[in-house]
Amino acid sequence: MTAKTTLMIGLHSHQPVGNFDKVMELAYQQAYVTLLDYLDRHPTVKVTLHYTGCLLEWFEAHHPDLLERIRGVVERGQAEIMSGGFFEPILAVLPPGDAAAQIEMLNEYVRTHFGYNPKGFWLAERVWEPTVPTFAAGAGLSYTVLDQSHFLSSGIGKDDANGYYMTEDQGNTLAVFPIDYTLRYTIPWKPMQDTIDYLRKKHDAHPGRGWTFADDGEKFGSWPETWENIILKGWFEEFFLRIEEASEWLQTQTFSEFLATHSPSGRAYFPTGSYPEMLRWSLPPHVARPLQKFLKSLPDTDDKEFVQAGFWRNFMAKYPEANNLHKRMIRASRRVAASKEDPEIVEKARTHVLRSQCNCPYWHGVFGGLYLNFLRHATYAEMLAGEALAAPVEGLLIEQEDFDADGQHEVIIETSPQVLIFSPHEGGALREWDWRAFPTNLIDTMARRRETYHAEIATAIVKGSAGSADLAGVTLAKTAGLSDVLNYDRYNRWCLIDLFPAPGTTPESFARVKYADEGDFATGTYSAEVESDDSSAVLTLARTGRLLRGDEAWSVRLVKRVEIIRDRPGMTVSYSLENASDRPYAGLFGSEWNFGLLAGSADDRYYLVDGRRGPGDMRLGTSGAHENVREIAVIDHWQEADIRLTPSQPARLWRYPVETASLSEGGYEKTYQASAVFPHWEIALPAGGSWSVAMKVSVLEPTWHPPEA
Repeated sequence: MTAKTTLMIGLHSHQPVGNFDKVMELAYQQAYVTLLDYLDRHPTVKVTLHYTGCLLEWFEAHHPDLLERIRGVVERGQAEIMSGGFFEPILAVLPPGDAAAQIEMLNEYVRTHFGYNPKGFWLAERVWEPTVPTFAAGAGLSYTVLDQSHFLSSGIGKDDANGYYMTEDQGNTLAVFPIDYTLRYTIPWKPMQDTIDYLRKKHDAHPGRGWTFADDGEKFGSWPETWENIILKGWFEEFFLRIEEASEWLQTQTFSEFLATHSPSGRAYFPTGSYPEMLRWSLPPHVARPLQKFLKSLPDTDDKEFVQAGFWRNFMAKYPEANNLHKRMIRASRRVAASKEDPEIVEKARTHVLRSQCNCPYWHGVFGGLYLNFLRHATYAEMLAGEALAAPVEGLLIEQEDFDADGQHEVIIETSPQVLIFSPHEGGALREWDWRAFPTNLIDTMARRRETYHAEIATAIVKGSAGSADLAGVTLAKTAGLSDVLNYDRYNRWCLIDLFPAPGTTPESFARVKYADEGDFATGTYSAEVESDDSSAVLTLARTGRLLRGDEAWSVRLVKRVEIIRDRPGMTVSYSLENASDRPYAGLFGSEWNFGLLAGSADDRYYLVDGRRGPGDMRLGTSGAHENVREIAVIDHWQEADIRLTPSQPARLWRYPVETASLSEGGYEKTYQASAVFPHWEIALPAGGSWSVAMKVSVLEPTWHPPEA
């Protein structure tokens, strides 16, 4: 009798930390419940399920009955449950102790809630590094799944990428199942017959082998247009029916069942990798564009998988914001691990840090990811909450260390209400301002950078416009006017950025970066000295730089002195400019501040200028120009923050929203990232002369200011 071909179906379901309840509820109704309904109706079809801890916690809080339904499917032998990192982290970039804790946490959850001792694990985004088998062995796990591209990189051809292969690290073995490329892109996008014909062809050529399909559970109902095309039109129902009808030659098994009944297909070692799209997303545009062009020149075949370029960790080089998140998480993890607080407090703190390791805001591809400010906010909130619990600061803590791993030192000043991180070598800027009371990073922002897909935005059709839903292959946009936000920054969107806009610069040209900066201070290197006593610390940042206007040049020394009081959130910044040239200089000078406060159009997030909310719209997503300003307030009632900048001399103020155009599942979208405020002055520096200004920066609890008529 001819041995049956085995199909292994793995479904991975995940929602990120910080996602909106309404989004998760829709996925629950359209995908998670639907899957279990189909499994109930087709009890002979076996699957392997993976749910991340973020999602399981949400089920427990909102739909605990679903956990019982999952347990029932497991108990009747129709499904097994995979483990993994509880909060879906990229395990390879975590401190080893945290990686172990993440896996054990999900192992224990699966044992407790589903009565199953997991044998395998889902590797987040299939980001593989050669040490994975060692920490898998430490967690008692014996298998995982990787993309077929991983196997091609190891010299295993497509026809041979079946069953499972054994790999090892330091003698710790791990079985790895290859996700079949064709099945991944046929299911559920092509007619069902294509999948059956493909499997039948495999069976006729090599009966008895096993083939793996593994992908996101959300693609069966909650991805854009899948509810209409996959569920309502019956594709998913037909999928299970056709598997049952082919029972003479086709069977389904869980991964563990296949391991128990089949020998390995061979031994393999895999280089660092992920699925091909992820690797390409990690490349900067000047490399990604020619690669994209090359791929388009190839025939439309599976052979494109042979083109491997990129590395997941490179997202931390491509996006300083991702690197900042990662290094801040590492710092919080170390602080919690070294804590001498009560063990229960430390355990609670560690869970907060583990939650901050959810991978979604650390990268960007076809999903919003890093560009979604609410995901970044949730990540910062978790790590800061954990750090505050396990490592509270009394008094002043001052450190100079290479915070972001770029080979140069930052200055970190901590007090009980705040953490301030300065980068002397990057414009002497304030790169992070953690306010512990909420907690939040008040300058969690995103710079406007070129993306490979920006060239397509000009031809994008607004989703919902006449006929656009019927245009297959056409790029869709969620909103109109995306081309207007394709402005690209010259520096990171931080605070204390020193700028000298050239004559003729307007508020509009400044906001769109269509102006000349006469100085070389915004990204230049400053010297840094810190003095402190029990009650305060003073950071002095200084740079002798150049101002250029046409053929004229001036040598100017800029000193900014930042004073931090021990128990008071905020700071006082004193600026001093000295003209070391023999010619006078007259122009504009100002300090730009960028605040990441989540929502630009919400009515409870707005500006006050000299105590007034008006005239006109003063919400954070609006622009404006104001003269003779004595106080600027940036208010966010949701985060309970009222940030006030009070200059010693009346300032001219330009304010504008920082908005990005990024790619998401449903098309291109405009995202509010930050509110930029630029208080500046007309200065006159005589030859050998000086000019100075001070600015008090404070954080208060906000009181409500209604819009002015």
